[in-house]
Amino acid sequence: MGRIRRIGKFDQQTASQDRQATMDDSTDLLEQQKMSTMLQSVSKGRKVSKTAQTKASGRPDMRSDDSLDADVSLTPEQSIDEEDGKCMSKPKGDHRPSVGKPLEIDLTGFMKYRRDSQSRVKGDPPTLCGILLLRIHGGRKMTTLRGQSRELFCVVDVDSEAKAKTYTITAKDEFTWDENFEIELENSTEINIMVYSREGDSKTKLCYKGNVRLVSLFRENKTVAHQLALKLEPRGLLYLSLSFTESTVTLKRTPSMNRSGVFGVSLESVVRRERTGHNVPIVVQKCVKEIEDRGLEMVGVYRVCGSAKRKKTLKAEFDQNSSVVDISPDNCPDINVITGCLKDYLRELPEPLFTNILCQKLMDILMNPEADPKASAELVLKLMSDLPQANQDTLEFLLDHLKLISAHSDTNKMNTFNLAVCFGPVLMSPTPTTDRDYEAAVDFEKHIEVLQHLLDIWPEKEERVAIKTRLTEKSVKTKNGSQEDDSCYHSIDDLDDAPTTAKTEENWDSENLEVSAC
Repeated sequence: MGRIRRIGKFDQQTASQDRQATMDDSTDLLEQQKMSTMLQSVSKGRKVSKTAQTKASGRPDMRSDDSLDADVSLTPEQSIDEEDGKCMSKPKGDHRPSVGKPLEIDLTGFMKYRRDSQSRVKGDPPTLCGILLLRIHGGRKMTTLRGQSRELFCVVDVDSEAKAKTYTITAKDEFTWDENFEIELENSTEINIMVYSREGDSKTKLCYKGNVRLVSLFRENKTVAHQLALKLEPRGLLYLSLSFTESTVTLKRTPSMNRSGVFGVSLESVVRRERTGHNVPIVVQKCVKEIEDRGLEMVGVYRVCGSAKRKKTLKAEFDQNSSVVDISPDNCPDINVITGCLKDYLRELPEPLFTNILCQKLMDILMNPEADPKASAELVLKLMSDLPQANQDTLEFLLDHLKLISAHSDTNKMNTFNLAVCFGPVLMSPTPTTDRDYEAAVDFEKHIEVLQHLLDIWPEKEERVAIKTRLTEKSVKTKNGSQEDDSCYHSIDDLDDAPTTAKTEENWDSENLEVSAC
């Protein structure tokens, strides 16, 4: 497709930015100094604002020592294979960014957006919960004052938490990324998009920054998609498409029409069809193994999302034939695509792993913070023994995996709280059938609290075997005791050996015999 001609008032509004490219070297130096000062101020402001918000709300600070630090996750060596959308991880010292292409979009269809004009107003919803579909088309007016080519990539923050990163491209003025991300929003208010330049194999520099206040953007209608030309600081424009889907929709757990697939199909149906000898679906086994092989120490694993295009392709491959899907580093280098695929599988199950019936019982057990951990663990395992075997085995397999991830929290920053933020809703939300069920489905704080407690008390395999043995012994004793109670009734034969009394001389029949309990 050829390059589309840009017309309209929009370019007239940005004509002043074209003239900036002719400024001399002294102005370049002055602007770089201003940029450095501004970025230092922004960085300090973010930290102060986040601390103040935490103190005011009384909730745990998600940027604690064990939480995801946006600055740490900015430098993974990634690029993209633009033919098939695969995220390609590049080894250090062999960085080869993609060459930028001209923007091939109609710029007149994008609304000019500046954060200052979209400040918080009365009536804004406090937060948003759901899935944000973000498409970063590209940027303009990002040329250096000397007109040199450079390598740029974008990082997306949600309320100061790093969530996504584009690949790196090389260009002068126009940068075309054209990447899609499905970003999970958990009581979120805004996104920050930062554009970094790559200087050498590892050094990066923040060049431009923009902000979109989501609660204001989707205040009037959450179902309307937006196309924005985001004004960056200190200059430049970034072209974005945004749409939002609320949690009441994403957690509906609507069964899939493709009954031969795995996504949106009941767990027991998939396990029975696959006939692997295990009660854990192949998609769960493969994703967990690959994540444990190369993602245990990756900062923000399960918090950062990968390419939505590649994830969609991977899900289609699993739906077609799970047993032949290859998610090795050569075929699927971006581990974030695999983590997103696993979360989507759990989210789209027609019924949560704990089942609708037992979800509330589990919450009742784990919402008591003063309960003895060992006693709580025993109650949870006893409760899980009532689950179908496929649910029970898959849950144990998954909880063991999450426990292993949290054991590396010093490196990956994913402690049990951060993992509960990612998995609480997808594991604990019941299938909604009434308005009350919808409220329960989006009660994220309760889901997070319960799952965090469960991960904290989840016993190791050896301890679980011991607990299950004790539970089995108790069950056998209870069953035997019940049988002994049932045998405490005298039969007619038992009376043959009874002492002889005067009444034995009478002619009795069985109808005259009264049998009483001991």
